[in-house]
Amino acid sequence: MKCVIVNTCFSEKQAKAISQYIPVVIGTKSEISDESAISFSIGFYTALNPDLTIESLDNAFLVGTTSIQASGNTGEHLKPIIMYGTMDLRFAAEVDSAFQLY
Repeated sequence: MKCVIVNTCFSEKQAKAISQYIPVVIGTKSEISDESAISFSIGFYTALNPDLTIESLDNAFLVGTTSIQASGNTGEHLKPIIMYGTMDLRFAAEVDSAFQLY
């Protein structure tokens, strides 16, 4: 598993705990409106590249927060947060494949 989205208000604490085990975790700092949560999800999943690299997840997160801002919900684009696990946990399968003989 490369990314977890904690789809609830005030999920920063949970996201931080999960990030010890998962490379990328997305949560929210505080309460977020349903409209903003939907805008974020639409933007995030539309922009998400199937390769799920860090760059793809970062870009999808940015598009998600930009979608909130574009919907006119002032300040709500600052509520989603992205957290990263340790380097050792990130994309272990990709690291392993780099050492395979071809």
